[in-house]
Amino acid sequence: MKSIVIGFALLIGMGGASWALEPQDVVGTWKLLSSVRQVAGSDKVIDNLGAHPNGVLIITPENRFIVIFTAAEGRRPATTTEEFAALQKSQIAYSGLATLSPDPDNPKGLKLLNKVDIAWNEEWTGTVQTRFLSFEGNRLTIRTPLIKNPYTGEMAISTLLFERSK
Repeated sequence: MKSIVIGFALLIGMGGASWALEPQDVVGTWKLLSSVRQVAGSDKVIDNLGAHPNGVLIITPENRFIVIFTAAEGRRPATTTEEFAALQKSQIAYSGLATLSPDPDNPKGLKLLNKVDIAWNEEWTGTVQTRFLSFEGNRLTIRTPLIKNPYTGEMAISTLLFERSK
């Protein structure tokens, strides 16, 4: 069964016609430009994987969602338990089947539910991760709801910025 919901067409606003984001608009490969989190109850904004993280997001026409992110600095081959632990804390990787639907809070956005079937962090395997997508030009913004940061345990909202790969 297709899980992508084709919604939203043309919205008429005060500034004239405006297109809503549709599921087929996000299919493809995206390069991670930034990943930050704002800690709940504060103005504190922190880079999740450093100022210039490496990463790729792939959303396939078959509704597969694949994420691989790493910190840009400080990663090197590991030989000790401590070095392997440091690598684990400087990456995010997971995949699952995605369901896209209109975002009820943003008429130009999409809500993504990713049923995680494999993850770098076993706490995420078998869960459903919710994300909110918006699009401007060649850039895709993905925002989490308030969730527990998998490394720090802090409650925070993360915002990730991507550019379509060519």
